[in-house]
Amino acid sequence: MLSQSLLDCHKTSCQAGKPLALKVFVCGRNRQENEGAIALAQAFKAIGTLEEISMPQNGIHHPGITALAEALSVNKQIKILNLNDNTFTKKGSQSIAKVLPNLQNLEVINFGDCLIKTDGAKILAKSLKGGHKKLKELNLSGNEIMTDGAMAIAESMEGKDKLTKLDLNCNMLGENGVEELKGTMEAMDKVDLLASLSDDEGSADEDDVEDEDGEEEEDEAQEDQEGDIINDPELQVKGKGITPKKQAVSAKDFLAFPSPQKLKQMGKQKADNLIQELGNEITDLDKVMQTFLRISSIVTKDDVDTKDSVCECAEKLIEETLKSEHNTGSMLANSILVSMGILKGEDKKYKPPSTLMGPLLVLEHLVKQPFFPKFSREILSMFMSKPHPLLDQSKEARHKLLQTLMAY
Repeated sequence: MLSQSLLDCHKTSCQAGKPLALKVFVCGRNRQENEGAIALAQAFKAIGTLEEISMPQNGIHHPGITALAEALSVNKQIKILNLNDNTFTKKGSQSIAKVLPNLQNLEVINFGDCLIKTDGAKILAKSLKGGHKKLKELNLSGNEIMTDGAMAIAESMEGKDKLTKLDLNCNMLGENGVEELKGTMEAMDKVDLLASLSDDEGSADEDDVEDEDGEEEEDEAQEDQEGDIINDPELQVKGKGITPKKQAVSAKDFLAFPSPQKLKQMGKQKADNLIQELGNEITDLDKVMQTFLRISSIVTKDDVDTKDSVCECAEKLIEETLKSEHNTGSMLANSILVSMGILKGEDKKYKPPSTLMGPLLVLEHLVKQPFFPKFSREILSMFMSKPHPLLDQSKEARHKLLQTLMAY
């Protein structure tokens, strides 16, 4: 009925030569649901002059959200969009994300309590990144967004100089996620714009953690079994003496027990062999960082040849993993910091390396490369300048890394 009234009004006004130029539409807590939203979307399409649409708490799910998104594409002057407390899910997020690039006049976006979740947040972040220079407020609170999604949203705020508030409260970041988010915003000099995170709901429920831990225990048990049957030619003494000829070393053998000698024996294609060993896991930042730590652990400040070889391998590994669109600058920095033990990760059993000298020396090389994200440098610079026991043990390498980060 409301939609039809608007359509009739628009038709009459057009016949009179003065089309209805409605700018503000507010209809909250009215249980419009999908049927009402779809009907209103038709009216919005016809009008095309709206600057504010506020429809919170209307029980609208993704079919209605999709219809509204299509109508928004006609109302390109929209400044305020409030769909708080409806239900987007991933499908609704995709529909909204599709139209967002056409709505560059947006100043306030309120999608709080819309069940956007982590995947939805990443989808929206991709559409918000680089544009929307007029955006002042973004509310994505209460959406079950975990750290990955929140970091993607935070990163998409770069370059938005008019931003006054980013609300990611009541999501599922956990203590470490909250710290990472604040660090990311601080690196952009926007931490003061971040709303309170005091009602964060934690990174995961206990059942999820237990399941993950169980899988990790099985993996560790499998690794222990594999360790009992390692067939290393350098260790075998069965019947014949070991030939003095150097044996080729595979990437798997090297990663099992890294050493400068084994690295040399991997040959000229060592970097490609490491990438091949990772296979599909080359897009998994955590797996790549584990490999990075393994190979950089053999680096010392005096062995230049080994350092150069490791830097070559690490360079190709990081460049390759960054080809995945999911591995953003903030995610790379976060993975580096967690793997080095500067930040705590979700894996409670993880033990960081006892010394960071090798990783820091190699990282100093990596941050100078053109493919290394600027945003990653900014986050690393902030955390490397803070006191930390592991960093304090390698003051010289840390200082050199900081100097390089400051230079870029």
